[in-house]
Amino acid sequence: MAKPNARRMKQIKRSLAGRDGACCFYCGYRFAQLRAATVDHLIPQSVIPGWHQANLVLACRPCN
Repeated sequence: MAKPNARRMKQIKRSLAGRDGACCFYCGYRFAQLRAATVDHLIPQSVIPGWHQANLVLACRPCN
């Protein structure tokens, strides 16, 4: 599955922020804007292909 387009990525980030809070999953850094967040796969795509939200978390750039 290909990487989501920009519009879908915004939706994914909003959904993850609603589920987990608008902060980095790893270090707890709170995002002032979700634009600064990256999306990370908990289990690598080589093991579980795709963009299933159960396998995604928000991360800051240094942690990702």
